[in-house]
Amino acid sequence: VIDFSPAANSFSSLLQEREIKAAFDFFDVSKTGKITLKNLQDRIRAFHPNKKSLPKGELKFLMGGKPHLTYADLKQMIEDGSTISGFDPMEEAFKLYDPNNTGFIDMDVLRKVFSEL
Repeated sequence: VIDFSPAANSFSSLLQEREIKAAFDFFDVSKTGKITLKNLQDRIRAFHPNKKSLPKGELKFLMGGKPHLTYADLKQMIEDGSTISGFDPMEEAFKLYDPNNTGFIDMDVLRKVFSEL
């Protein structure tokens, strides 16, 4: 039996490290080493094709109330385990591609996301 838990396997923590870095790089649009509210807004807009923007309060909430996030800030937020109980990021990400709640990815939405990235 192989134990893939983070405590037993450094590969899991390395994978998480790569995923966090990839997420940070995706949102650090201007490559300054900081994610700003504008960076977040620009990237999220691609996933919400029918909205101009998310409300500023929601963006600030996602940023943990900070004007910008460094890689260390983002990593710490993730490692602390989101303060939102019952939040499943994979489920929320899927909802972006399934705006009509059909249980299937809407290919038109997916095309639009890729064209705007």
